[in-house]
Amino acid sequence: MNKFPIRHVRAQQGLTLLEILIALLVLAIGMAGLGALMLTALTNVQSASQFSLASAVSLDFEERLWYEVAHRSATNPGSLSSQGCLTDSQIREVAVGENGLVAQWTAEGSFGGWEWTSSDRFRAPGLDLEVDFENLSSQSSESNSGISWQIIPFTVQWTETRFGLQDDQEQFNALITIVCRPVF
Repeated sequence: MNKFPIRHVRAQQGLTLLEILIALLVLAIGMAGLGALMLTALTNVQSASQFSLASAVSLDFEERLWYEVAHRSATNPGSLSSQGCLTDSQIREVAVGENGLVAQWTAEGSFGGWEWTSSDRFRAPGLDLEVDFENLSSQSSESNSGISWQIIPFTVQWTETRFGLQDDQEQFNALITIVCRPVF
């Protein structure tokens, strides 16, 4: 005789309701985390897009200033300062004049007379262009070569309203260095 009676244990054939609820809870927590991650990624992509646009505007301004120095050096060198640099009023004209940087980057409709494109594709909601003329400085080099340059602070600001962030004001700062026409 057996001391231990044999019991027949049935093999489990599926999941219990409790196991299913726990699995759904874990899945829901994971999906909520994934949603938060996607929102953060979307915010960062939008911010990177705005910084890229601000960088392009800054580069455009720098190229316009280089052109202005070269054009004035070739056509009217006397219109430059005594160091061969652009004057503050000339820089302002390049930035905020009738056909200046700000006017073209914020214009609606055709861009630069080209009907195939529109400046609307460059526009960013809340993008404000600003050139800091108060801190405009012209520095002479310390060498005896007679070369001088200007450092022009340039700021692009925008308000990020898409995501309702606490700190919704973003800013891109650049220091543009323009070599002036050599004066001998």
